[in-house]
Amino acid sequence: IPLGQIFKWELGRIASKDISLLPTDVLVPMAILAWLVGRYRTLPVVARNIGWIVGIVAANIVSFLIAIVSDPPSLRDAGVPLMYQVRVGQYFLLLIAVVDLCRGAEARAELIRTTVSAAALVLLVGWIQYFLYPNVIDIVSVFPSLGFRRLDMHQGRMVSTFLDPNLFAAFLLLSIVLWVFWSRRIGIVLAAIGVAAIMATASRGGWAALVVLAGVV
Repeated sequence: IPLGQIFKWELGRIASKDISLLPTDVLVPMAILAWLVGRYRTLPVVARNIGWIVGIVAANIVSFLIAIVSDPPSLRDAGVPLMYQVRVGQYFLLLIAVVDLCRGAEARAELIRTTVSAAALVLLVGWIQYFLYPNVIDIVSVFPSLGFRRLDMHQGRMVSTFLDPNLFAAFLLLSIVLWVFWSRRIGIVLAAIGVAAIMATASRGGWAALVVLAGVV
């Protein structure tokens, strides 16, 4: 989580170099496979969640077909939306694996502590980036080998490791909820700094969502 978009540099390209192969495309299936092999009670877990699994798979298939029908691509181009559907399915299975592995109170508490720490680290990196590298083009010049040339040059906006102010604002909104419910002291301080960070992203969607979140909370 703390690495965000920075962890999505291309390992290579497949299907006539139209589809990017990312580290997550390798690590997520490996994690799922390790879960399937290592958990002797995995099949009951999968069976209990079969409705969700079928629903996600069906939604992915329908989404893929709509994309194909609305804008018929060549057979080669069809691999791009298909790869996105595969990734969605992988992350959903990873979610089931995490829930299965964190059934005990101690495991859940450790997961929350890890997530809280990761979110705080992303926030810290965001402020460092905002003051030292306020323009994404500056980050591109520092890390030219990571393939960030096609990114939008968000000038004077906080992007942190996501390299996109809108994605970072969405991440902060979720983090604020987690921080507040995690601790009434440190959590509120982190949430306040997170609100300031959302303002620094200059994300209008983030600002609007922050207003809605404030009303709900």
